[in-house]
Amino acid sequence: MAVVRRSALGLVRADKSKGSVKTKRKSASWSTAFLLTRLQIK
Repeated sequence: MAVVRRSALGLVRADKSKGSVKTKRKSASWSTAFLLTRLQIK
């Protein structure tokens, strides 16, 4: 599970939008559209 968590944090940290990592993680859990853009899935 640690590998999955670290790769997910890497995707969140790679996002150049404004906000903290904590905020980006919450946004990904709340918004499916944001999550899919971070995963680069249309």
